[in-house]
Amino acid sequence: MRPFVTFLVLLFVFLIHYTGYGQVQVGSEEVLKIYTAGDISKSEFERFRKTTTLFTLQSGDYDDEAEFRKAIEKFWTVTPFRIISPKEVSDFANKPGYSFCTFGGFMFTKHNYGKGLDHQYMYFTYDLWMPHDSRPKGDRSLMARIFLFGDVDAYMNSVVFSYQGKKNFSTSLTQYMYNDALLYNWQPGILAGYLKEINDYMISGETKQVYDELKEKAPLKSLAKDTLYIPDYVNIQLNIFTGAEDEKEHKDEELTEAYKYPVRFVSQEELNKMILDQSRSIKYLVYAKCSTTKWISIYDSGTGQLLYSEHYSMAYNFRKKDLKKIAKLIR
Repeated sequence: MRPFVTFLVLLFVFLIHYTGYGQVQVGSEEVLKIYTAGDISKSEFERFRKTTTLFTLQSGDYDDEAEFRKAIEKFWTVTPFRIISPKEVSDFANKPGYSFCTFGGFMFTKHNYGKGLDHQYMYFTYDLWMPHDSRPKGDRSLMARIFLFGDVDAYMNSVVFSYQGKKNFSTSLTQYMYNDALLYNWQPGILAGYLKEINDYMISGETKQVYDELKEKAPLKSLAKDTLYIPDYVNIQLNIFTGAEDEKEHKDEELTEAYKYPVRFVSQEELNKMILDQSRSIKYLVYAKCSTTKWISIYDSGTGQLLYSEHYSMAYNFRKKDLKKIAKLIR
């Protein structure tokens, strides 16, 4: 794609607002407000806990199905589970006793009614849901969702899909996510941490807003001595003028200035192996961004616990100042 055309597409992307203030949300779709999870009734939580959860994967993941099974069973205790293909979802959707984890996406339009431009908000998600028990077949009851971080091609394709209307947008985007999308925060090990969060909320019967943050000193205290592992995809820097994604390694002296504690950048594959290694426990960072918003979380691989979570508006790339903020909490 020519640089000028790419710039126009990216400019349109940012005006549309691909946004999200967190990586995991637990709640229904009953509230028609962006960033807000609706309530889930006690009876719905109870109905969910009696299901078998069927997980789907991207088409290229089934060669590594054993890795994903290992990741899911690491912390998922709230229901029995199976891994199925996307084509099998329709076979189970009309049968009682099943819940599903499927890829998806949605578009939300905020109308300004003549006071300015309408704004469209688009999301890439991995959704936990059940067929609705009191509505027509095909309707669903959302329980939780994980917000996913796609590469620049994913965002450009979603712009094309947005012209098809809300219903067709979701259909086209879902197919693209299963077959073609590059999602930086989609790996078996990273999924394990996300599912630990959802699992615990499903057991407690509580909801969680997508913008909830955790910035406390106590959970991060051990990082004064323990190594913080960071996936090297954080080095991918987006140039909003050319649409290019360039990899820029952080220099040792810059890291030392920003974060004087033990830190190591690793590949996604290496990080995945360390997270799933039952013989050790590590602290690892997960970074995601959506248009002009980014969010950073830290997990403990041994317990699956979320130790830190913060979001930043009007931010495009991972910076050393992000590590500075974490370092201040470790002192």
